[in-house]
Amino acid sequence: MNEALPYRPEGNRVKSRNVKIIHNNQKYHVVVGYREEKNTYTPRVVRIFPSFKIGTDMEKVCQIFSNYITLKLQVYKDFTEALHRLVNEEPKTTDGTPCTVVGAIAIKLLEEPTLWILMTYGLS
Repeated sequence: MNEALPYRPEGNRVKSRNVKIIHNNQKYHVVVGYREEKNTYTPRVVRIFPSFKIGTDMEKVCQIFSNYITLKLQVYKDFTEALHRLVNEEPKTTDGTPCTVVGAIAIKLLEEPTLWILMTYGLS
């Protein structure tokens, strides 16, 4: 009989944080993967999952948005420059709020880049 072993993540796994973002009365789950450098965490990968309409075009649109944000984060050395460019490039409503979830995520990451990852992993 084989003994079931509990899952133990390897040391080379990317640290990530999952947060819920509500944009235009729609809920999204956003997973941000970080690169660790000397006790600092730099956001480098973003994945967006809609909480609604799984299996529809909206899920595919979120995959495209995920790739778009990730590409921006990896092209620029300074992630804040990438996020500022995303905020400036995204369409806005008349009151200045972002029209798309991409802009909302960029603003959230600019406000709190680690999304409390230090507390999550007990590294504070």
